[in-house]
Amino acid sequence: MLTALQFYHLAKSPLNNTCVKSDLVNKMETLKLINDNGFQNYKNYDFETSIQNAINNPVVGHNFEKYQIMADFGRYIDDIWIKNEFILCTIKYDRNNQILVINPDFSEADPYLLEFEDDKQYAFVYRVEDVSENIKTSPSTTEEEICEKMIQYRHLIRKRKIGTDFELPPLNKMRVFIFLEILAAKDFEYNDIYVEYLIDLPKRWSCSDNKLLTGRTQSCHSYLKDNLSFFGSPFEIILEYNLVDFDAILEAPCIYFEVVSKDGWNRYRTEGLAYLVLPVSQPGIYSCKLNCLRMKGAGPLSELRRFFIGDYRGNANIEWINIPKDYEDTILNKFGSYTVGTGQLDVRFNIINQSQAFLDELGLTDPQNAILDKLRCSSLIKTVEQVLQSFKEAKKKMIEARRNV
Repeated sequence: MLTALQFYHLAKSPLNNTCVKSDLVNKMETLKLINDNGFQNYKNYDFETSIQNAINNPVVGHNFEKYQIMADFGRYIDDIWIKNEFILCTIKYDRNNQILVINPDFSEADPYLLEFEDDKQYAFVYRVEDVSENIKTSPSTTEEEICEKMIQYRHLIRKRKIGTDFELPPLNKMRVFIFLEILAAKDFEYNDIYVEYLIDLPKRWSCSDNKLLTGRTQSCHSYLKDNLSFFGSPFEIILEYNLVDFDAILEAPCIYFEVVSKDGWNRYRTEGLAYLVLPVSQPGIYSCKLNCLRMKGAGPLSELRRFFIGDYRGNANIEWINIPKDYEDTILNKFGSYTVGTGQLDVRFNIINQSQAFLDELGLTDPQNAILDKLRCSSLIKTVEQVLQSFKEAKKKMIEARRNV
């Protein structure tokens, strides 16, 4: 067989039978192929060497200059000096980034120990100390001024991002921001459900937009097991609490949920009711799984009505599952009421409080009672201000009365 280098183009000459090389053969003869000897100049990859290089140069992208302080404990053997060198300290410096690396570090209490064995066992101790002159007062002061300017600049950038039009609540008000998210519902009887919510405000609570006190999610049809429906509907509600005459009992708002189903015949059915007392005095993030129930009549008539025409009442008497706010008796009798446990509703909400009473640091160990304590102080200050204002008005009236006399 002929190799590529041995291949010739045979052209018979009319004068004699000779072999003439073609241009392709001439080019292939001059081509240098890489053989096994060609790789001798390349270094083989060594894992241990690579790890050691990574340890010696932990910072990537820096051009370090290396200086080593060494000690030679060699000796003469037949007028020949036999080296026995050891590295005591390595100093690396990057001129561009002004980074100085010293290994080992400066000695603090105990010196470093160097042990080796030659003709006998040797042990040496040495220290690495910083003997540089102290920085003068002027460069040190300049450095502090630069750091202070950097801090002020960062505050200025933050102030520009936030802005100066940061709205504060009135002096005697506490704002409660409620970020509600209705996540999912499952285990309800009918499909194609949506969720409605209603916030019931006690005394001293108010909302700038009453439309935010009610809301509903989109309708969801589930193809999953247990009729698991995902909503992911967010709502934002802003409430205000009046701090005037604030007492120790902070009556919190209550939020009611009603799960409603709608079929193709436009029949609305109440699938479940649930409520939750909002922890307005304890801001934070909460996730709740609410077990729902629905009211049921004593006989089969209510179930027939529910099947044929639906039993949705539009939040009528939804406070029945809780204690109604207008109920003043000490005992609430619900005997004879029939309820049926239905599904589960998953909600998540975040509560943030804002008040001028929080301008100072709390400094209290109990975070749950910190807000209440601050609110009591704010109410007390408001009471003192009202007394002083009343005293000024009374004094003014007395002066006017004396002038008339």
